[in-house]
Amino acid sequence: MTTCYWPIHTPHLPQQGLGTWISNAWQAVLAQLNCSTEPRVWSTHTAKELLWNAYDPITGETIHFATENELRTWLEDLHYRDQAIARQQQEKIRIYWNKY
Repeated sequence: MTTCYWPIHTPHLPQQGLGTWISNAWQAVLAQLNCSTEPRVWSTHTAKELLWNAYDPITGETIHFATENELRTWLEDLHYRDQAIARQQQEKIRIYWNKY
C-alpha cells in the first residue's frame, strides 16, 4: 500500500512540461526497482524553484513537489517510523523463535 504525503504549503502542483513529467516518471520507476532500503530522493526543477520528491521502499510512502524543509521533516519522521517498523519485526521474530 502506498501512502502519499502532500506538503501543506503547496496550493497546487507546479505546471510541468513533457520532459519534466517523463523525468519524474522515470525516477519513480527507478525508485520502485531499487533494491536498497534507503529512501530514494530526486529533484524537480520548475520555472520558479527547485522542489524535491522521495520514495521510501520500506513503507512505500512517497512525497512529491516538497520544499527542502518539507523534505527534511518528512525524512526525519520517516526515520522514526522505520525504526518502529524494525522493532515490530524484531518482536515478531522473537515470538516466532521462542515457540520452538
